[in-house]
Amino acid sequence: MQAIKLLAAFLIAVTCVSASASPILQLGITNGSYDADSADVVTTQNSFTLNAYGKTKGGNAATTNTTYFLSIAVLAHEGLTSADFGSFMLGNNTFTLKDMVFGNPPFESSLGHEGGDLAPHGVYDTWFLQYGFQFSGANLTSDVNVEKNPAFDPLANPGKDYFFKSFDVNTKGLFNGYNLHFDLFNTQVNKKGDVTIGSNAPFSHDASTAYEYVVEANLPSSVPEPSTFVIFALALAGIVASRKLVWPPAHKVKD
Repeated sequence: MQAIKLLAAFLIAVTCVSASASPILQLGITNGSYDADSADVVTTQNSFTLNAYGKTKGGNAATTNTTYFLSIAVLAHEGLTSADFGSFMLGNNTFTLKDMVFGNPPFESSLGHEGGDLAPHGVYDTWFLQYGFQFSGANLTSDVNVEKNPAFDPLANPGKDYFFKSFDVNTKGLFNGYNLHFDLFNTQVNKKGDVTIGSNAPFSHDASTAYEYVVEANLPSSVPEPSTFVIFALALAGIVASRKLVWPPAHKVKD
């Protein structure tokens, strides 16, 4: 019985440590904030720095020779079509609908959700871009947990705990009513030849934009109908003008 109690206490302790530990992969936004409802690091700025983090030590630690993927997914307000989002920039590159695919990451021949794919978590299926990159050993920062420190700036916190890769994002071309959601993962191929998710940033360590939908901005412009007084005044002016043309005033002749 004592051995069972000790084992239970050990498992609880391990669970607590694991829950409080910083994830292997995570996403943050410099000067961002944390939204508890979406469990994302968010920003309302239309120009910001998105940071991908990969832990340098521990089980399944990130490496510099692994290709990681940033998924940029379109979120559309209810009633809007996700395909009509406009555009956004990642670095110096502008991306539109022609650069996106519809479905659930990772990118593969079958884009519908299946076992081994990224969890939909209320985002997918939608249009998304899968952008590949690698970490550099020259870009290192200190330990970070974006859920507790969403505004973390890797450049201002030197260390050797995490690799980081920063992306300049510009959403000025994004239409009203649309947002972007960011996921981070790497992939692997299973025995069946399917592309599946290897490691990924947990649901609580993703990032997204949080722009409000301004309904008025989407309403078509209308020309107000003229009032009765304006119509009467225009009609009267027309009559006066016509009388001057048809019956010009007589000129007085001098004696």
